[in-house]
Amino acid sequence: MSAEFERNAGESGFTLDPEVLCAVIPFHVGVSPDGEILQLGRAWERLDPELRVGAAFDDHFRFLRPLLSRFDPAGLENRPLLIECRARPVRLRAQAVPSRGVVFLLTTILVHSLDELRRMGLGLADFPPYESVPDHLFAMQGQSTSLAEARRFSKQLADQKRELRVVNERLQEEMEGCVPTNVDGTGLAVLGGH
Repeated sequence: MSAEFERNAGESGFTLDPEVLCAVIPFHVGVSPDGEILQLGRAWERLDPELRVGAAFDDHFRFLRPLLSRFDPAGLENRPLLIECRARPVRLRAQAVPSRGVVFLLTTILVHSLDELRRMGLGLADFPPYESVPDHLFAMQGQSTSLAEARRFSKQLADQKRELRVVNERLQEEMEGCVPTNVDGTGLAVLGGH
């Protein structure tokens, strides 16, 4: 956050209430410069019940991008972050926003299906209305359903083709034993034959 914005916000008396921040960014983490967790979004109690205010950030998270061995606020501002939760295989995309001696990691979880979300102990209500993750999950679910239906239909067509091939072969075998005849009982002439 720019110093000018922070100064102007402070002059106007406007600050963002911690409860509001927890409601609008349910996966955020506020961290002191030395790595102590100072604030947590409301969704963390379901995602990682062991995570508490006062805990060391590095005991619960690790940075995948940039690859850092420990929490270091100097290298986080103005770059995309990828963080992994140590308690379970959950990855988070994040942005670091420093404010008044706290680094706020504004995060959203990376999830690929509604089933994966349920396995994490989360639901769609854990995302704020502006978040696009639920929309993407519904789109991916629709795509998966369509793909499964297409595969089922393709298998059904392949099975029918196999059945028709078997019936055709059986009919050809039966036809080989038959000599076609005219109504008057005489054998049919084969075209081109002698």
